[in-house]
Amino acid sequence: MVSAGYDELRSAVDYYSFRKAIQRKGTANIILGIIGIIFGFIWMLESTINVILVLLGLIVLGIGIWARTKPTANSLLFSGIALCIMGAWNAVVTVLNIIAFAMDPYGAGIGWAPLGIFWAAVQFAMAIDAFNRYRRYTAAPVNEFDKDWLKRVEATVNPVVRADPKKEDDVIEFRKPGVWTTTIWKGKLTSPYGIIASTKGDDIFIIKPEEVSVDDQGRFRLSQFRRANLTIKGNNFKGMMPAESITRLQYWKNPTRVINA
Repeated sequence: MVSAGYDELRSAVDYYSFRKAIQRKGTANIILGIIGIIFGFIWMLESTINVILVLLGLIVLGIGIWARTKPTANSLLFSGIALCIMGAWNAVVTVLNIIAFAMDPYGAGIGWAPLGIFWAAVQFAMAIDAFNRYRRYTAAPVNEFDKDWLKRVEATVNPVVRADPKKEDDVIEFRKPGVWTTTIWKGKLTSPYGIIASTKGDDIFIIKPEEVSVDDQGRFRLSQFRRANLTIKGNNFKGMMPAESITRLQYWKNPTRVINA
């Protein structure tokens, strides 16, 4: 599969992970949109200006449904813009509530400040991730594939994400911190190409040795992991890797090189 078969599989994997990533973002947008609508209606009891939050919630909800039903890179762009606006709204309202409380300590509204700050931070973080993914996907447009190809991709990727690095000496692990949780990636390093995939299925890469590199940044606290910058096809990801995974990846890239773990 190094020639046309390999290229076609890689394109199918790109399309599969593209769909997965956008649909996951769509689900998150739907949840945030519904939360925005609910709190918008609640806070309208305090001030009718919060109808703006209801409208923003409806927009984010609509974008989420769009991303779930018809995944496109543009849905990521509009998602990022809408989340930035909603985050800015929450941040501004929170600041105004704090100022109002400072002027009138017996007034209402300060109790919502921690929640407002939290949601604004979440929305900005998700917006940044949406913009980063939009840049990645527009830089390398993906072709559509039918369901049979997507099933082939799943059959190829599933054994990789279920692999155990402690039992298989050609398997690596990478942990990438995210907005909500740390995502675990696993890689199967075989010849002539390898596969690196997140357990969520929204980041999958078919790679040749020259298309990946790792920069060891030193030990992460007192754990078995080391800080690592993983570069795949020009995209840089910051996270953590066990020392032996770094060694395996370096050996796969250059088997003749003597490496100290």
